[in-house]
Amino acid sequence: MTSPQISAAELGRWRAPVGAAVITVGQVDTAKGFLGSELWSGVRRWCIDPDEDDTWVEGGATFNGHVVGSSWGTPVTFRAESLLPGFGERWAMGAHGSAACWVADRENHQLFAYPDFFGGCSLFIAELPGGTALSTSLRQLELFAQAVGTPLARSAEFQAERIMLGNGGLWPTSFTHVRRLDHMSFVRISGTQVSELAYRAGDQMLQSSASIEEILSAIQADIRANVRAIAAAAAEHRVGHLTGGFDSRLVLSAILSEGLQDRFLFFTSGAVGATDRIIADGLARTYHLTRTADAGLSPAPARNVRD
Repeated sequence: MTSPQISAAELGRWRAPVGAAVITVGQVDTAKGFLGSELWSGVRRWCIDPDEDDTWVEGGATFNGHVVGSSWGTPVTFRAESLLPGFGERWAMGAHGSAACWVADRENHQLFAYPDFFGGCSLFIAELPGGTALSTSLRQLELFAQAVGTPLARSAEFQAERIMLGNGGLWPTSFTHVRRLDHMSFVRISGTQVSELAYRAGDQMLQSSASIEEILSAIQADIRANVRAIAAAAAEHRVGHLTGGFDSRLVLSAILSEGLQDRFLFFTSGAVGATDRIIADGLARTYHLTRTADAGLSPAPARNVRD
């Protein structure tokens, strides 16, 4: 069996069994190395496959009072709205969380990638022989490149920075020829053309004349709306992290002010006697919060705090 090629006018979507999709543009051979292996899950061609979804969300976010994402699916109303003009700007300012929304415009043969406006979900772009690959998962890009026989090369500059400074940040990624899309930006794919565009909302926000009081009121309204959306989501458990820090106590105050504490379980890490545990234990007793040993970061149940 010969390996199919993605023509210059088509887009391919490769999925590992779990994780984010990898979008390929150009003549990247997406089948080489996959056929007959557990990694192979097929090549889909946008704009000619009527069974493909028009819209999907990777990660999780609240949007218009609902939770959307890979674990919750995309409601019909959300999919319909995503195809309306100006959706990208509404997503930029209305979505809150670590998520990216992909929208296929079949009529104009285009695919849009809308990552989180503030960088909560990054979009990585890799230049490979024959074309470009994009994914919200750097690990998925690495696996994909290995499987097609063009493994990504590690960035010596990034590794030197880690050794000397103890952290990254000055270099975009840990691989050469792989970059991260700038914050406040999205991608439009048309044929083999990958265009990196800026959300208009970025200029609007930076040029805003709103007062500090108005900004704080907007933030408060956002936090309350997010808490209500999560409390209403179809989930068996909703786990809130509770520490002695400002962030978790701010979220807790929104949960309490909305009267939704019975809809959440609360997790605190750290050893007994640690400052975080002392503060969290006091808050839990005062507000009658239900505690859990499960951090909520894995679908597998936890038996204790160490898990």
